[in-house]
Amino acid sequence: MLILKSICKKYAYKLLFISALLITSYSLYAEQAKINAKTNKINIEDKIGQLFIVGFAGLEVRADSDIIKLIDKFNISGVYLADIDHEGYVRNINGPEQLSQLVLSLQNHVKNKKKQKLFIAVEQEGGAMNSLHQLSGFNIGKNLSQQKLGFKEDSSVIYRQALHQGKELSRYGININFAPVLALSINRDSPVIARYERSYNFYANLVAKDAAAAVKGYQEANINCTFKNFPGLGSAEYTPGVNIPDISRTWSDKELMPYKLLINSGQFCPLVMVSHVINRKLDASGVPASLSKKMIKILRDRLKFRGAIISADMTRHDILLYAKGGEAAARALIAGNNLLLYIGHPPKQLLTLIPEVIYYLAAEAKKNPVLLTAINNSYLRIQRMKEAL
Repeated sequence: MLILKSICKKYAYKLLFISALLITSYSLYAEQAKINAKTNKINIEDKIGQLFIVGFAGLEVRADSDIIKLIDKFNISGVYLADIDHEGYVRNINGPEQLSQLVLSLQNHVKNKKKQKLFIAVEQEGGAMNSLHQLSGFNIGKNLSQQKLGFKEDSSVIYRQALHQGKELSRYGININFAPVLALSINRDSPVIARYERSYNFYANLVAKDAAAAVKGYQEANINCTFKNFPGLGSAEYTPGVNIPDISRTWSDKELMPYKLLINSGQFCPLVMVSHVINRKLDASGVPASLSKKMIKILRDRLKFRGAIISADMTRHDILLYAKGGEAAARALIAGNNLLLYIGHPPKQLLTLIPEVIYYLAAEAKKNPVLLTAINNSYLRIQRMKEAL
């Protein structure tokens, strides 16, 4: 009799577990069905366009500008502005008055077209990595690098610089900053982090503490900041853009700690940028992080990040060695990216590349329900983010 009771109890627990699993699966299915129903009424190309932040060349925009054509035809979500490109030519920013007029022209254009407000993104890390410069007339203060800020061992200095520069960005209509960098200063000879003084510290807890101060400053200035470059570049030995970077040998799990500490504390940026690095410790297949479902799943499931995930520049040479065009974009979205960054080298290429990629994604989404779900989920996430602009 006791044996029978024991068997019954054992199977009762199994039935309860299976029932709970079925209920959870059904709930997730029902929720996804609601999302698909809500977004299926929207033109697929308009939805896809909202997943793109695009660079361009020009200090002003007109009706025949490349970026205006892309915004009008494909409902592009936002633009990336820079002072110069990799060839050293002036790109979008050469002074306060010019920048104000450029951003105003872009936002007025979408407003007149009854489209949503644009994301206006720059990279203002401090030190050498900036879109706005003192010499061009911008009031960016002392503009210390993250390394020099970390050396001060005073998070209030970091907070004040982020607040000051954040207010300066907001003044010109910028609403996204691709900063701060969460790299640990592990490799003192790193050509991508140490060379440009882009790390606050060697220790994860101090990087998290300093980054939290920066987040507070940006938030008070109404700037959407961005943690980068997941899963960590502090140990990197490569030169980005030259080859496919592989950090498998040098990377360690402690490079995830700043993300974990910040997300757990609730003091985090609404965006995380995922880099084009191979890390076989996290994904044995050798797929770059930006295309790796396994690595982005760590960000979502293990680190519990609930904001938007943006890819590193999809037109950079290193990622193009692995995947190109529409295929790369589809893989990035399926992996879990919500926004795709296309800076353009040169930017003129984007007038043909962006339509090709969007048409490819639209056609693939009709055949691939996984891609369609990724597009729908990302679209809704981006809409929620835009409601706060």
